[in-house]
Amino acid sequence: MNNGVYSNSTHYLTARGDLVVLDSSAIPRQGTRQTSSGTEERCEVTAAVEGLGEFKSRSYFVTHEGTAPAPGLFSILYGPTDEEVLIHDDSASMTDPDLVLQWDCVPSMADANVRWFLDERPLSEAEEGVAIERSGRRLIMAPGAARRLLAESPSTKRAAGGAKRQALTRRLECKADAGAGRLLDAKSAKIKVMRSPRLAPLPDTIYRMTGGRLELSCQDTRGATPQKGFRWTMNGDVMDRKDDPPGCGSH
Repeated sequence: MNNGVYSNSTHYLTARGDLVVLDSSAIPRQGTRQTSSGTEERCEVTAAVEGLGEFKSRSYFVTHEGTAPAPGLFSILYGPTDEEVLIHDDSASMTDPDLVLQWDCVPSMADANVRWFLDERPLSEAEEGVAIERSGRRLIMAPGAARRLLAESPSTKRAAGGAKRQALTRRLECKADAGAGRLLDAKSAKIKVMRSPRLAPLPDTIYRMTGGRLELSCQDTRGATPQKGFRWTMNGDVMDRKDDPPGCGSH
């Protein structure tokens, strides 16, 4: 495609850079081929990444079947999928644009109404740090909102008796309707929420006699074990069990 493509009534560019084509007639044609079902037209798509140049994808063959889908074909073409998200707690992360979470929900009709739900509770821009853009098709959560909505709830509190808290799973869903509510579809995803560790501080200085025993304990103050475990370093070097200095060990 020689012209730049932007989100409009015929195309949609997701936050991840995926291109969703809503109307195949809007694709510039660059040749045809004959198949058993008729004539298919060829198009090429070029992805451009700022600072890295352009990368041309493979050629795609498409069949044009009209500009509007039949009523029975209304669907969400692109929606949220199962994923893991890491929630940070430090104050610097609350304003880090790279930690903003974004999801897209693209129905086959550009004028469809799109709504978002978290664990069946409707989401709206009335929530601080939540934005819903592009006619409802994009949900955006600032880091603070993600921490509040995804990671903080009664179910995330430490259980009675000191049981370790497990990773939390949320259900994110988008629902789309068109044709005065006669056409409906929905897509949902499981969002596994992981919290960044919050380690208990170690003492600045410990005195021991030469040859004496020194034992240090590393703990997450939330009572959970990090998914990838703990890692110890000595003088900047990672201590692996097989590489522990004589008389030292990590477990």
